[in-house]
Amino acid sequence: MSGPSARLKATKKAHEAAESPGALPGTPAGSNQLTLSAFNEGMAQMKTDICGKMDSVVDSLRAEIALVREGAQESMNNLQATSTAHEARLVDVEKCAAFCDNTATELLTKFDKLKCEVTDLQNKCDDLEGRQRRNNIRVLGVPEGVEGPHPTEYMADLLGDLLQLIDKPVLDRAHRSSRAKPRAGEPPRPFVIRVHHFQTKE
Repeated sequence: MSGPSARLKATKKAHEAAESPGALPGTPAGSNQLTLSAFNEGMAQMKTDICGKMDSVVDSLRAEIALVREGAQESMNNLQATSTAHEARLVDVEKCAAFCDNTATELLTKFDKLKCEVTDLQNKCDDLEGRQRRNNIRVLGVPEGVEGPHPTEYMADLLGDLLQLIDKPVLDRAHRSSRAKPRAGEPPRPFVIRVHHFQTKE
């Protein structure tokens, strides 16, 4: 039998069962009590089992979380140690860079100073060399070999005779130029003479 009347009867039985919680429809009263008690025990046992399994799962998750936390903490410690070491090295590198920069600046300053000093010394050497050559004269046309073993004395006598000097000039040295000895038919090498006094040279 189906339809609205069957639904109405089922609803009525459900209301009666709700009004008397210790009774189940279609069963004796004592049997209903035993079934409810067994149901409650089963529910309690199920609750205990579920709670035990949940506690076990929670403990397992806590253990895994603790392991993960330990691993993460160890990694963080390693990273922190590495970062500290890198920071110390960077400080050393910065100190070395600053030292090199200061040293380079000092060397550039000294280089500029030494460059100026070398330029001054070179100018002084050129001036000194020029001053030493002020008393030098060149004599051309003296035949090769006529000076003998004492060219300084020979040139002093020659200059005294040619210039008709009262006193023979004092010469520091006299020698031929440093070029190769001429061959037959070539002009003789000039004489380079250093006069002892500048006034005599003039």
